[in-house]
Amino acid sequence: MICPTGLLVCSLHDNCTCQDSHHRIFNVPEFSLNRSSSRPLEDLEVQPPLPSEFAFITLQCCEAAIKCCEQVLSADSDIQSEVSLIQTTHGNLFLSHAQPKQSVVPITCPATWDGWQCFERSEPGIVIERCPNYIFGDRLRHDFDNEDTVNKECLSTGEWFKVDKEESPAEWTDYSQCLPSQAFALKLLAGIIAFSITVLAIVPAIFIISLQTSLRQQLVFIIHKHLLYSFLFSGICYLFNCFFFVIDGAPGDHLYFMNHFGCRLLFTAQLRYFRLSTFAWMLAEGLYLYRLLMCTFTSESESFKPYFALCWGIPLVITIIYSILRQNFDNEKCWVSPSKEFWIEWTIIGPCLLVLCVSYAFSIVKSILS
Repeated sequence: MICPTGLLVCSLHDNCTCQDSHHRIFNVPEFSLNRSSSRPLEDLEVQPPLPSEFAFITLQCCEAAIKCCEQVLSADSDIQSEVSLIQTTHGNLFLSHAQPKQSVVPITCPATWDGWQCFERSEPGIVIERCPNYIFGDRLRHDFDNEDTVNKECLSTGEWFKVDKEESPAEWTDYSQCLPSQAFALKLLAGIIAFSITVLAIVPAIFIISLQTSLRQQLVFIIHKHLLYSFLFSGICYLFNCFFFVIDGAPGDHLYFMNHFGCRLLFTAQLRYFRLSTFAWMLAEGLYLYRLLMCTFTSESESFKPYFALCWGIPLVITIIYSILRQNFDNEKCWVSPSKEFWIEWTIIGPCLLVLCVSYAFSIVKSILS
């Protein structure tokens, strides 16, 4: 039974009510109206037992509902008030001039919470959203991707599509595509195999360069070793993040859905910092070889410190800038997916494209001069 203070759980043979059974009322403490009148949902014990992540799944749904109310529905209420004012003003003008006028207000469906997730005010048509991770009930799932979507239809009348219920028509959302699929698991498995092979191949290469005196003293091989380090750290981060955050039953999957700082840090290191550092070391290696081949006075004994500072330091600065922007403008889901604000992603994409263009220019100049 649903009570004002939470979920009342009692056996079929007990005559319990919301007023005199506070010890049997359970709720999520963070969103309870009165914490003293209910027990934490984690304390609920039933047979058969609830899924181990049931309380956390409920918490995630509550957080989504609160966010919808505070950021979407409240703002939409202000928009609706403005629309009503415009329509009233338009109606008065129509009556005063006794001439038909075209409506200046476009027809849209109001923002709504469908019980699972939030939909913003939308124009007529099919509205597509991603499947929430908490809708499956048994656990937080990762085995669906961007192709698995939720569809909700906004009608030309400015109303959401409804289906007939016993009492009255109710809004309906199509969640049929939010089903566990093998596609995500196959992608994940392919990534794990590929990065495992990469790590296993890079480690002996680094040892060979480090142990051979004739190689470890040459600047070109020192630069190449740091390029391998960047590949290695990226692969290790990928494997750790997969096994700690992503796979079903991972020990840190709840941190992913909490948007925990540690989760954001590790995924940012993997997806942004080491990607940038890899491009930086590739550019450094190309630049050094270009200077060695094309410039007469290039010395083999030049200092490695500028390369080290620039190729590890500049990616760090860019990653910090990206993190500040992401924290302030799109702080969701551990920053795994690209930001919805495309200009934020260009802080990473731009430098990578610049490196590719410069490297390509080096190869063209080398071909012309040779």
